[in-house]
Order: sequence, then structure tokens, then C-alpha cells
Amino acid sequence: MSINQPFTVLKGHPMNIEKIAERFCSAPLPESVCADPCATKQGPGRSGTNLLSYIEALHVMKYVLEEQPVDFKDRLIQERNELEDRLTKMKAFFDTDTFLHSIPQDHQVLLYSQSGLMQGYLNTLNKRIDLIFNPKQ
Repeated sequence: MSINQPFTVLKGHPMNIEKIAERFCSAPLPESVCADPCATKQGPGRSGTNLLSYIEALHVMKYVLEEQPVDFKDRLIQERNELEDRLTKMKAFFDTDTFLHSIPQDHQVLLYSQSGLMQGYLNTLNKRIDLIFNPKQ
């Protein structure tokens, strides 16, 4: 996974590793946390953290992963990506034996119609995104 590659956490909101690390570093530490001399030792075989207990780490991670406000640009891009994924899967389904031989023809017609509407919706979202990131002056 690329460090900038978004992935989904909590209710479908995209985050990336950099945002999570930034959020982790800004988390308020529980009062019980203090520096552990072992944490400052360098050398092989170290893993995890010696600064936080399990309960303390749990509190910090809850803070890190709590739902963050996402601006409309992020939501628009997420909506476009999800729609594009669904449309790609639908178009691939059209080429399967299941679609051709198991789906009634009237349903096939409706699914083709639906894919056309989805394509129009996707085109509109792409135009909106383009206008946001490449405004005409």
C-alpha cells in the first residue's frame, strides 16, 4: 500500500496513512502516560510502544479513528469513485453468461438503461470535479 493511498475507516470515510499519523501525533495523551527509559533504547527487536499501555493505546486510537469532518470535495470524489466502481462492475456483468442466460430480457433492458443513467451521472460528477480543481478564469 502506498503511503498516500486512501483506505476506508469508519462509515466509509477515506483516510490515508499520513492523516492517521498526523492525527495520532496530535492525540491528547492520558495523564498516566510518561516516558519509559526502555523506549529510548535503540537496537534490533523492538516493536510496538513502551510508552502506552493497552488501555492508553486504545484511548489514543479511538481518538485517531473517530469520525473526522470531510469537506464536500472529498465526498464528491468518494462518490465518483464508488459510482465508477459500481458501473465498471455492472458493465463487466453484462459480458457474463449469467447476465445473458439467467437474467430475464426485460430486466436486461432495465439494467442497460440503468448503466446509461449511471454513466451520465458519472460524467456530471467528473465535470463538477474538473470545475472545482480547474476553475475557468
